[in-house]
Amino acid sequence: MKLHRISLEDGDVLQKLILAQLSDFAGKTELLDQGLSSESGPLCLGMDEERRFVLLISTVREDDALFVKAVGQLGWIVRHQTLLARLYAKRGVDASKSPRILLIAPSFSTALSEAAAFVGLDIELHQYRALELNRETALLFDPVWIPERKRSQPPAPVVAPPVDSASPAGLTDAERQFFEASPPKGQPT
Repeated sequence: MKLHRISLEDGDVLQKLILAQLSDFAGKTELLDQGLSSESGPLCLGMDEERRFVLLISTVREDDALFVKAVGQLGWIVRHQTLLARLYAKRGVDASKSPRILLIAPSFSTALSEAAAFVGLDIELHQYRALELNRETALLFDPVWIPERKRSQPPAPVVAPPVDSASPAGLTDAERQFFEASPPKGQPT
């Protein structure tokens, strides 16, 4: 009996393993549907303990396109929110709440985790390791820290100085004085 790490090459196998271990890393998330058709590919949709939609997206290799896929699928959910609310009403989904996104991959680039922080959506990143013992495969999940968005002071609004209506070029007095004091290079004074 030897426990060893393996590499998964089939996305369908990965998804089946993820769904079998959903509560191991996603809390009280239950599967609503898998294979819903969207422009960004089939959706795997769940519901968390807050009764909001959870979008599960996985890949067998590090791929920054996973983020674009997630945003595309989130857009599909938002556009079809009314339909999805009716479809899963008996399951108790609260479609008025913002969906949660779970991205699952063997690793994530720094660019992807920074993008996840920048957009301000409810995104969780989970790295997995596939392990095999006695021909049984299981996944170990590690949450990936997403840096906090840096919140800076909003920039001061730019206010144009009042225009001197007497100026034929529409310059303010200060601008006219500046240009009159220093003619452009190459111009006679």
